[in-house]
Amino acid sequence: MTQWQGKKWYCYGTSMTDNTTLLNGRHCGHYSKHLAQLAGLEEHNFGKAGSGIIPKCHDADNVKSRCMRLSDGKAEADLITIDVIPNDNVKGELGQVTDWSDETFCGNLNQIIAYLLANTKATVAILTASRSRYNNDDHSMQYTPDSEKVKNWMAWEDAVITICRMHGIQCWNGASEAGLGYYRVSGDNTFIQDQIHLTDKGGEVLAKYYWGKLQNLYPTD
Repeated sequence: MTQWQGKKWYCYGTSMTDNTTLLNGRHCGHYSKHLAQLAGLEEHNFGKAGSGIIPKCHDADNVKSRCMRLSDGKAEADLITIDVIPNDNVKGELGQVTDWSDETFCGNLNQIIAYLLANTKATVAILTASRSRYNNDDHSMQYTPDSEKVKNWMAWEDAVITICRMHGIQCWNGASEAGLGYYRVSGDNTFIQDQIHLTDKGGEVLAKYYWGKLQNLYPTD
């Protein structure tokens, strides 16, 4: 039994969260089932593969639109999480942490967090999962820790961390802290099945990191 046993968890985000989409015959989102089991959470998964929080970069049913509505039942959520960065950092502009516009990643993240805090009773956390280990169109282009790709990704991570601090919520930065760095995952497909998507084992590792964070948080009710 944990303080989260039986509590309602609404999770949003990209293919890293989506546990319905198949990739090469396998699911691409794995951490959620492990975290739900560890914490005893009632999982309501609204992840969407290929999507993000910048509306102009995605279709009308995107991560932002899914987060900023109550018709899915999230008014009753005890925990809400959103995994961010993949897809948006390929197609969109980062912006500034004080931005509230619809045009940038930072602007939309500010809007989403404010909406969730104002309209739900849930504990809210923003997540990052794993980073890409190579270019999906050219596998010889490896994203080592000192590559420009990783430097760019870390700038987005830093913006997410700052925005979460501004709003008084947590950022669970699995990309930097879960132990799934390039030299752990680049040698084989034990933890990552392609350029970025976790295997079941990788999802378990990430979920245990998230669970370590969640153990120190409590539902508001």
